[in-house]
Amino acid sequence: MKKIFDTEIKSNVKVAENIFRLEILSQELSEIVSAGQFVQVKISDEFTLRRPFGIASAKNGVIKIFYRLVGRGTNSLANKKAGEHLDILGALGNGFNTNIVGRILLVGGGMGLAPLLSVAEKISAVDVLIGGKNAGEVNFWVKEFQNEVEKIYITTDDGSRGSKGFTTTLLPEVLEYDNYAAIYTCGPEIMMRGVAQIANENDLACYVSFERRMACGLGACLSCSIDTLQGRKKVCKDGPVFDAAEIFTFKSAKISSNFSFLKNKSEFKIFAADCIEAEQTFERSPNACVKLVRTAMEACVKWLYDNDKKFIKISGKNTSDKLFELISSRSFAVAVGKNLLNKIHHCRKAGNQAIHNEKDFNYEEGVRCLINLFDFVQWIDRNYGKNYKPRIFEIEKIPT
Repeated sequence: MKKIFDTEIKSNVKVAENIFRLEILSQELSEIVSAGQFVQVKISDEFTLRRPFGIASAKNGVIKIFYRLVGRGTNSLANKKAGEHLDILGALGNGFNTNIVGRILLVGGGMGLAPLLSVAEKISAVDVLIGGKNAGEVNFWVKEFQNEVEKIYITTDDGSRGSKGFTTTLLPEVLEYDNYAAIYTCGPEIMMRGVAQIANENDLACYVSFERRMACGLGACLSCSIDTLQGRKKVCKDGPVFDAAEIFTFKSAKISSNFSFLKNKSEFKIFAADCIEAEQTFERSPNACVKLVRTAMEACVKWLYDNDKKFIKISGKNTSDKLFELISSRSFAVAVGKNLLNKIHHCRKAGNQAIHNEKDFNYEEGVRCLINLFDFVQWIDRNYGKNYKPRIFEIEKIPT
């Protein structure tokens, strides 16, 4: 629902060089705002067009907005005092999904952090990666987010606070710390494109919030239109939040794998690469794939023995087949069950045949081994992983 509100300014203060925080009073507006929406502010009769601002916070009848001094309009807004009134049109646009299951990572640069703060207010399992030019441009954001998120990661261009570099420099490392369900990002378009690329490489959903100059804010003037893979869309009406896959095309170097999710789980990092390599090797030949499936399977089994004391190796077993030795123990058989144990044995036997060139495996046999490995990895994730969610093996991801 959108309408025009006559609001009173509660405060309008400078928080950093050329950056202000504006708080306005409107109980009705604060009750209808969704995270990621924006408002159109009529600064004064001197200006024909309203100015769009992302809503950073909307609670207890107070709307919070951040803005940077960039021209006559924002400089005029900076002169407004507490007690004065502002004519505001809102709430506008489509915001972020705050009902998503799992932990969300917010990635923002500069003033793009404003709409992400509104997300942090409404989601409990959320972390933020803050980027800015220098310490002065991130310090106030840290204060705003510190009571709304669990973890805060910081980058600055000059290294004056946090890691030196850009958000995209630190992001791959951050993704190793937690198992995120999605990334929400807002900031310069070049930053969002980089964030979306990294999310794509890690098989993560990514949603981007666009900032555009606009006249009406209602979809009539078309001044904020952008190109998407589905044609032209209006930021003000269709957005400002879009699925990154609608906006950006990603580099073909991205590896799509049924096992890519393991890379985001630090607890499984030791065997993640083996599983991914096994699937990617299918392109060379099913035989090469089957060999590496066995290698990956053994790495997974060893991980279980190293991380769960209920798995007890058979003592005195004299065999050169270490995988057979490990999966032959009663403790292992009881834990995984007959069906999964048979799948593991199948991969072990097939792998041995491939290694010794005893058989040429066809497409279907190679796929069967990959699915068996996938089922075993899913079992491990379900029993030992953080934030487990069921997955389906997608045959189209196998490179051929």
